[in-house]
Amino acid sequence: MTRALVDRPVREMENVRAAWNYPLIQAIFQRRARRFPLGAEMPGGVAPFKSTKEPVPLDEIEEAMLVMVGTGLSGLNLSDLPFTDAAGQSCSGNTMIQFAGRTYASPCGSHGTELFFTNDEGGYYVRMRDQLPDRVAEYEGEEDWEKIVTAFRNSCVKVVDGRVNIPMVTPIALPFNQWNVNKPGTTLFMPVTDVTWEYINILMLLMDEPNRAYVYDDLNGNAEPLKRFADDGHLDRSRAYKLSDLERMAAQATTGVEQALMEQNMYLATQAMGLGGWIFGGVAAPVVLGGTPLTPGFGFRFHQPEKPGHPAAARPLGRRPRPG
Repeated sequence: MTRALVDRPVREMENVRAAWNYPLIQAIFQRRARRFPLGAEMPGGVAPFKSTKEPVPLDEIEEAMLVMVGTGLSGLNLSDLPFTDAAGQSCSGNTMIQFAGRTYASPCGSHGTELFFTNDEGGYYVRMRDQLPDRVAEYEGEEDWEKIVTAFRNSCVKVVDGRVNIPMVTPIALPFNQWNVNKPGTTLFMPVTDVTWEYINILMLLMDEPNRAYVYDDLNGNAEPLKRFADDGHLDRSRAYKLSDLERMAAQATTGVEQALMEQNMYLATQAMGLGGWIFGGVAAPVVLGGTPLTPGFGFRFHQPEKPGHPAAARPLGRRPRPG
């Protein structure tokens, strides 16, 4: 199914105006999971039902609004942090910050999460990482609404032709999601997080003054790769910190915060726009990204760590170049 493209000024679209003016508090309290798409069939049980309607895909303005609400530029990140503590000692200034504000909040303003989505026409990557806002506040009045479409068109990169194949079978997907996920006419949005920036930020925050934490590798026999820095007095052994705790913190600070806020933004927008949809996490991420022989997914390449004793799970590194 082909989506309808924007063919007139955005400010003339009544559905956009209605969504833009929808009360926020009302959207929060009225938000519900709406799982039954047009054209779908809920299998047996106490209330089986088959829709008699044809599937209706999101049109371009609907996808553009959801994408930009989830991950778009909002203006400048002012990064208003002090560089000294209450005692006048040096602090802060030791994290990498993105000065481009995004619609989702991010630890340290690093914004390591990007959005992927698939519809009947293909699989797409929304490339926002290196884009910069034009103003302190990117969207102030209805004269700015046109940016929603231009930003969407400029940032969406098609990486897969046709709908991304995600086998809806157990255990790849939970049984109660198999009947309605990634079906014809639907758009499936998936945030993907690169933890690298925030991982480095956490290292700098932990090991810089005044913290001077001593990170050791409890994942590999309590190895001490930073021993010489402790011997030289730069790190404090009494402030020992497990590498596994650091990596857990990096994962929680990015996927647990950025992805959740991005999805909640989009969730509230579906309420304002009168669309169905819901948030779920019941699909195996390695399969979706392309880390198994089952399906190419989004075409990510994976690395298998060499871990003594027992094998570690393969890690996604990034997308393979598209042929041609």
